[in-house]
Amino acid sequence: MSGPWEKFKTPGVQASGPWEKYRNSNQASAPWENFGGSTSAAAAPQDPTKAALAQGLDAQAQQMLSPDDAQLQGRQDGTWANARAVTGDALAAFASRVPKGVVNFVGLPGTLVDMGSDITSWAASNVSQALGGPELNFSVRTPVSGQALNDAIGMDELLYEPRTYGGKIAGRVGEEVGAAVIPIAGFMGAASRMGTQGAREAPRLLRDFLERAAIDPKRFAQQESAVATAAGIGAGTLDPDQENPLLDLVGAFSGAGIYGAGKTLMGAGGNVINAIRGDPNYADEVVRQHVADILADHANVRPDASGTADTSDLVSMLLDPARREIETVIPGFRPSSADVTANPGLASLEYSRQSGQGAGPFNARRTSNNAAVESVMRGYEPVETPGVFREALQDEADRRLSDAAVAEMNAREVFDTLLGDLTPQTSRSGRGALVREDLENLLAAERDKVNRAYSEFDVAARPVDAEELQGAIASAREALTTAERSWIPEGTLDRIEALGKSADPEVPPEPVRMREVTSLLSMLGQQKRAALARPENGGDYAASAIDNVMNAMQRFIDARITPDEKQAWEAAKRANFEKMEKFRRPGSPVAEVLREGVGGRYSVPDENVASRFANRETALDELFKLSNSPETRGAIRDEILSRSRGSDARSLEKLREQYAAQISRFPGLDDELKKAADAGRTAEGFGAARTELERDLGAPGRPGRSVVGKYLQYGGENAERAISAVLASKDPAAAADELVQFAGNNPRALEGARAAFWQKLKKETRSAEKRADGAQMWRGDWLNEFLTEPRTAAVAERLYSDKPEHLDALRAIGAALQNTDLRTRARAPSTSGTAQSVNNVLTPETLQSRVYAYARGQISGTFLASSIAAVAARRAVRGARADAINRMLDEALLDPNAAAFLLEQYNPANRAALAKKAKVWLGNQANAFMEVLAEDDEPEDPVKEWAGGGR
Repeated sequence: MSGPWEKFKTPGVQASGPWEKYRNSNQASAPWENFGGSTSAAAAPQDPTKAALAQGLDAQAQQMLSPDDAQLQGRQDGTWANARAVTGDALAAFASRVPKGVVNFVGLPGTLVDMGSDITSWAASNVSQALGGPELNFSVRTPVSGQALNDAIGMDELLYEPRTYGGKIAGRVGEEVGAAVIPIAGFMGAASRMGTQGAREAPRLLRDFLERAAIDPKRFAQQESAVATAAGIGAGTLDPDQENPLLDLVGAFSGAGIYGAGKTLMGAGGNVINAIRGDPNYADEVVRQHVADILADHANVRPDASGTADTSDLVSMLLDPARREIETVIPGFRPSSADVTANPGLASLEYSRQSGQGAGPFNARRTSNNAAVESVMRGYEPVETPGVFREALQDEADRRLSDAAVAEMNAREVFDTLLGDLTPQTSRSGRGALVREDLENLLAAERDKVNRAYSEFDVAARPVDAEELQGAIASAREALTTAERSWIPEGTLDRIEALGKSADPEVPPEPVRMREVTSLLSMLGQQKRAALARPENGGDYAASAIDNVMNAMQRFIDARITPDEKQAWEAAKRANFEKMEKFRRPGSPVAEVLREGVGGRYSVPDENVASRFANRETALDELFKLSNSPETRGAIRDEILSRSRGSDARSLEKLREQYAAQISRFPGLDDELKKAADAGRTAEGFGAARTELERDLGAPGRPGRSVVGKYLQYGGENAERAISAVLASKDPAAAADELVQFAGNNPRALEGARAAFWQKLKKETRSAEKRADGAQMWRGDWLNEFLTEPRTAAVAERLYSDKPEHLDALRAIGAALQNTDLRTRARAPSTSGTAQSVNNVLTPETLQSRVYAYARGQISGTFLASSIAAVAARRAVRGARADAINRMLDEALLDPNAAAFLLEQYNPANRAALAKKAKVWLGNQANAFMEVLAEDDEPEDPVKEWAGGGR
């Protein structure tokens, strides 16, 4: 059959092989001709191009023999050269057959069409002949089947014909591999684009391929390639010359089946050997699958609507870098699978495992993790002690208290100086004696003045007629009503009636003189003024009645003196009136303090004299009209100043307010009082400030009430209690800020404050549980809760204001540790998990029972040996698997990578797909099947006759 390469043939060249034209004329045959196979020149293709190719390979083989061809051909054994020649033959055959396999796969759809038509034609023909009808044949051949494409390309003419049995097998393998390359690559490419879920939703025909390619592309490629290779080896082994398509087909299926069975048997055998010899790292598919099922079940991975449980999401969580940030934040920390996934089921499983006999790995991991946390935390621990911060606070408190005391003392000195100038210098009795003495002197002067005035009126001794005087007074009284008469003092009337009369009738009465009349007139005048001054003495009614009597007496006197005498008398009366008005006027404070009582003693004692004038501004004005001497003014000033109820600003201000009118009579006194009051207020302010500061900061024996004062209650050894008080305050952030500001924002003091905060942090975030080395265990959830609690966070922000990166790092550590060590929070029932015990491989009872049965002849020696071996193998594998499950389960719980590997490789959703057999290689068997179907057309072939003999 001619092909597209026919035009490239070299006319006249007849070669026994594709490389024949390159053969040396002196060379009888290629080196591999000694290894059997139908490689004679007579059987070789005669195509010139193929002959040229054969000669080329022959030349290459000759070059492969040795660097020195002459010496190599001269050697008798040629073992190494032959081995290399066989290898070259196999490689050449494999490489030349791969394209054919590719073309076979490309033409697979056409081949299937042809196959369908052949089967239909064969069935129809058999039915027709069975019914006595003619033989039918309506098979069709498409131009795009594998065979048609090979013929069109001239593939058979381009193929290298192997010279050895191994080369023929390699060629057949190349054909199978070539047929598998395109579908494998296609399925892998499509699966990568579709994803696992998309592959599972693909049509049933493609799903088996796409799902396996999406789940594990590498395993898919390896499995399909391995089975294709095994099929090629089987086909090449049974039909090396590819002369019997049925034998080829049987060999392909046999090779694939033997590969699968051998792989299983080898794995099982290896497992038995490893179990018997006690391999500490024993693990097989059953163990891995079982551990994956345990993890998935405890992680609550449930089947979906299709009944398939998928662990892909769990694997993604296990491998998610964001969930494993703790490994970066805390170098050396290794989170468990429960920590990474935050899955309560895995946490419960881990808790049950670490609570049983296998607690060692878990405790070791906890110890190492806590050591990693301790190492990281130690890098952020403050270098100063809490006492440094307290010392800074105490120094500042002492300074402020000292400054406040000095300021108060200075202000108090100024006030005391001003107050000293306002302190009375005399006693109450002394002040009263000074004022009265001054008034008595003034009164004596007035008396002299009155006496001098009366001395000018020289009628005092002039005799008067008593009866005439009494008649004048009687006439005046008669003009009054009875009620008006009652207001005239009886004593004065009795005295008038007694004038000119003698108590003893035998004794002549004394003559009545003018002085007696004027004296009575003066007495009536005093009584008149007394009546006007005091309503209880009659008031206007009494004054009017007395005035009538006085007028009668005045007319009596006027009728008995001359005009000059009258003028002198008027002057004397005025002088006397003025004296009486100044010193004897009823109700006058001057008259009160000068009035004498019984026994010649003053009615008003000395200690009350000054107050008589200081109480009322009118009395004070009356006094100062009479006397304005420094002694009197000083005595009254002292009296006013003595009215202050205390030596403080408030008392001075109240004095100014209450006696403002009196104080105004003393120029400059009000300013002095105001200045002293202001100074007192200033001193009181400093005193109050000092007192307030002592209340806030504390004093010996009295704790302070402010944030600083409360903090200073605690010594350096109680720093944790001190910082607890800050956190418990109404506004922790403000409290912390106040402390830091009070200490002056000193970096060293701030470091000491952080040291106190660190003590609180350690107390709140470490459990009572201790590591093997005695160190307390850090609790990540407690640390995160402590640092994120709003009150604590606010305080931390202030204390780490100069080192915010440290606080950020601590928060990152807390956040990273938040979901670690979850098993301690799961509190699942404390079970031991998978059984820890391992059965013995062979118990004495088992051996004894088998030996006794053999001795009694119940079993043969062969059965005895095989039985004992089988029991030993089963028990060894069972025990090894139990140990392996425990070991691998613990490893998966402690190592997220191991858990992810198991859950990914043995994902229940993938397991069914991955367990499916390789099928890509079957595509290349269609051509062989077609050739089997076409055997009826070639009965002359003995092999075909044998294959069809059974029909």
